Amino acid sequence: MRCLDVLRTLVLQCLYNLSNDELEFQTWDRYSFCHFPGVTPEDKTPDAKTIWLFQEQLVTTGLMGALSLDFNLQLDARDYKDGLCQRSCYE
Repeated sequence: MRCLDVLRTLVLQCLYNLSNDELEFQTWDRYSFCHFPGVTPEDKTPDAKTIWLFQEQLVTTGLMGALSLDFNLQLDARDYKDGLCQRSCYE
């Protein structure tokens, strides 16, 4: 699974307010959770530990805040008024 795919799963985690374990299960269980990151149900999906490690690496490198800000700016530009993802989700 590519980094972009894992990042997209983090967006789903934020939107649905899921724990890492819940995100792992939903990505494995629901076709819609596979479709958004661009994987199929047959592909290997990230487990909770991989998701946690990816989040930690983003926070440690300072990218989480920048990605969060960019994502929310893109939502605002498309008139999604803070309803989809809380700004504090990964800050």
